Amino acid sequence: VKAIERFQPAALICTHFLPLSPLAHLAKKGKLGAPLYCVVTDFGGHPVWAYEGVTGYFVASAEGREDLADWGVPWDNVRVTGIPIDPRFSTLVPKRDARTDMGLDPDRPVALIMGGGNGVGPMHSMAQRLLALDCRPQVVVIAGRNEDMLARLQQLEDRHPESMRAVGFSDEVDRWLDTADVNVTKPGGLTSSETLAKQVPMVIYRPTPGQEDRNSQALTTVGAALRARTLDHVVEAVDRVLTRPDLARTMQDACKFLGRPEAAVDIAECVISDTDPGRGETDHVTVRGEPVPRS
Repeated sequence: VKAIERFQPAALICTHFLPLSPLAHLAKKGKLGAPLYCVVTDFGGHPVWAYEGVTGYFVASAEGREDLADWGVPWDNVRVTGIPIDPRFSTLVPKRDARTDMGLDPDRPVALIMGGGNGVGPMHSMAQRLLALDCRPQVVVIAGRNEDMLARLQQLEDRHPESMRAVGFSDEVDRWLDTADVNVTKPGGLTSSETLAKQVPMVIYRPTPGQEDRNSQALTTVGAALRARTLDHVVEAVDRVLTRPDLARTMQDACKFLGRPEAAVDIAECVISDTDPGRGETDHVTVRGEPVPRS
């Protein structure tokens, strides 16, 4: 609150429910001094997001809007924009070019495995199983901050230098997604949104109970993802995506349908329009000091 008083913002935007709770309490009493907005960063709207005093909500899907309405949020206070992601994910790079740039064989399929920032899950066993597929995929595993897992994966890469890449915490996820034909991942809201923007089919494994279950449901319902409950199911699902072009195309189309790569710009423009109605729509926004044009 002291930081807000010093900064005197024109608007406040929360992307997590923890700061939203105390700020909504102040906004309800008219003590905040600026309109308060909330961006729900999962595909469902949980009751922990629903507070009086919030000027407006931005959600990933129509279902999220309905969820918040069920918890008492006025329907007109919720706009469907998608989940905001870095603008880099809105650019699609041809797979052959991306693979060449990242040191992979441009003519062989790529299966990407992601375990989140902390590198959770049986990624080593999963990589071993995928390397044995008859379609000979190149397997890229992003182990995040899990250094023990990264060391084990690097040993696997040493044994399969033509087919395996072990990657630690990376700021090039967008580039690795450009190389991929399928992404085996936990369905966090941001990871899923980034993968949708790159139009890469997903295989979902071990979602966290609660919000990731809801994300899984949203992704599988439209056909952008397959859910695998065991390692055997993961291997089977990846093989299906890599060997059935018709399935892969259908899943890519579903990603395109559900993905909203310009969500960050759209949310920014909505807030700017509310707080400065005379400004109108911009032809670009600024990200990290650089102008990003609208596509």
